[in-house]
Amino acid sequence: MAQAAAEENNPVQDTVQALPEDISMIDVLSSQQKAAALLVALGKQAAMKLIKYFDSSDLRTLSASARTLPDIKIQDLDRIVRQFEDAFAQGASFSRAGERFTSLLQETLPEDEAAAVLDPLSTPALVQESVFEIMKRMEPEDLQLHLANEHPQVVSYIMAHLPDTMTAKMLLLQSPEMRADMIQRTLYSKPVQPVVEEILNQGLRPVLTADSGGNEQQSHYKQIAMILNQLDKTELDEVMASLAKLKAEDLSNIKARMFVFEDIIQLTDHARLLLFNDIAADMVIRSLRGAEKDLADCILASLSQRTRRMVETELGTPDEQISQAEIQQARRDIAGAALKLAEEGVITLTAEEATA
Repeated sequence: MAQAAAEENNPVQDTVQALPEDISMIDVLSSQQKAAALLVALGKQAAMKLIKYFDSSDLRTLSASARTLPDIKIQDLDRIVRQFEDAFAQGASFSRAGERFTSLLQETLPEDEAAAVLDPLSTPALVQESVFEIMKRMEPEDLQLHLANEHPQVVSYIMAHLPDTMTAKMLLLQSPEMRADMIQRTLYSKPVQPVVEEILNQGLRPVLTADSGGNEQQSHYKQIAMILNQLDKTELDEVMASLAKLKAEDLSNIKARMFVFEDIIQLTDHARLLLFNDIAADMVIRSLRGAEKDLADCILASLSQRTRRMVETELGTPDEQISQAEIQQARRDIAGAALKLAEEGVITLTAEEATA
């Protein structure tokens, strides 16, 4: 009885029956109804895999929408599928850029470092790692410089706690006399009390970390900048606005390591020529779809005459098949190529650097 009553009072079904012949039934369905229709069409097994990603509020909405669905023909269902495919091809909406950046940061950085970036006012409790773990990550030559003034007994004790391959390299860095002394000390070494080990741990920590903190911080700046470089201009502007609460020094260091497609206009003419010398014409064409005129002119001027004519001809013809996601990917690839050339010392990323 309830089902019959629902069918009698289904406004969507009534609307569908009154539609003109040139309007499809799916044109009057809401997004929630279309999603519900797709879930039903997928079948139980496939739908169960998707349902777990919805929260209870979403499921209630979908359930209510499913109960108001009219009969859907196969060709109409195909149109719904194509609409969803087109929507996914556009990528994440700009309004979710902040969430995307947060997710990228949390997946890339250790938990405490990600928390420090996302909430710089928080003071998470950090667990100090053993100095031996710090030393294992160091190059033998760097470690040798840090331990040059330490007593041979201390150095021998340290080497006994390092991986064999690293200990062998450390041994080769010593003078012949020191090698024999260290081997002898290691042969006759005895276990030390935990309190002695803690004293060594605390005493060596300042020696080992005095110069490494800056390098580690620089690495984090670069890592965050590389994440931000994956966003398009609109998303990047939104995320940068949300990072305004960072320390001015941190924000400045991150910006100094960032480079996006729109920054190409800052390069010198010579740097742009070197950059686009190895960029395929089809990638240039994709990247310039919808680009600002000043930026497009700047890039076109960096191409050979033959390539420029080909690119201009293609840009003069609208391409309805290309998606925004393809355009953004081409721009990211070109910006990535510029960053690679800069790391190799082939170009500098700003005109100011080039003339300094």
